Amino acid sequence: MNTEHRGVRDAITELCGGQLQESAADDALYEILLGRSELDVFAASPDIAANRFVLATGSHTAHVCDGQRLLEPVSMAKFPCGCPTVMVERKAAARLGRGPSPRSSLTFRLREAPKLGSFSFDSDEWSFSEQLGVVGQKLASLEGEAILRLSLEVSQISTRTATVIAYTRPGVVVVGQCSTLRDLGLAA
Repeated sequence: MNTEHRGVRDAITELCGGQLQESAADDALYEILLGRSELDVFAASPDIAANRFVLATGSHTAHVCDGQRLLEPVSMAKFPCGCPTVMVERKAAARLGRGPSPRSSLTFRLREAPKLGSFSFDSDEWSFSEQLGVVGQKLASLEGEAILRLSLEVSQISTRTATVIAYTRPGVVVVGQCSTLRDLGLAA
């Protein structure tokens, strides 16, 4: 997790364990490598789950959509984007450089410390994009805030040349609905 605030850094490190990392990008930014692979978080509405698909060519963004409708440029917003509706076809088009890739974002508050404020989790992983779509649908059907579980799973694959590659795959699921102020960590 990243934060610019020392108090937030200290609270997150105490709650989640982990190690403070030096930030290569900014001296004022604290980077924390969490000591756990799962976090329970609060999410308020489907609007906090943003699934965008972006096709960039060099430094130019050629296409931004939500998988069904264009989002940018603003003058084209709401028109059909022309992307395949089947995820396998979307992935194939992206691999060939002819289709957009996911840029997913989830805004949340920590269940253990909601008063620390909002955080966001961003990913370009296809499986996270699919899961976030399901989460968005579930959030739309709930009243009030939901409890989500964010996770990071380390996986390994072997290539044809027997090289083992480790990667971290993010995940998100709805685990419940907040029903009281105590659930939200706001009770006296």
